[in-house]
Amino acid sequence: MKNIIGYDMADVLALAGLARRPTTLETLLPALGLVAAGVVIGAGLGLLFAPESGRLLRDDVSRNVNSRVGQLRDRVTEKANETKQAFLNNATPHSNV
Repeated sequence: MKNIIGYDMADVLALAGLARRPTTLETLLPALGLVAAGVVIGAGLGLLFAPESGRLLRDDVSRNVNSRVGQLRDRVTEKANETKQAFLNNATPHSNV
């Protein structure tokens, strides 16, 4: 019985001439990673070979990023104010004894 302690499922299945099937997630995640890498590489190549000059492209990207950062900042500020207001509405007053 002590000889069995070091075995795991893969060892037992191998002794029987079987193998474990990978789960859908184990098959899907590497494929999604490759697709994401392809998207990033394709976007980079598209930017490199764009018919616009480098300065115009950088200005467009900078303008777009700054706009998105401003939108994000506004949303975070709004949510922070909502959270603060909800906290103040639910807070119980403390008595100074």
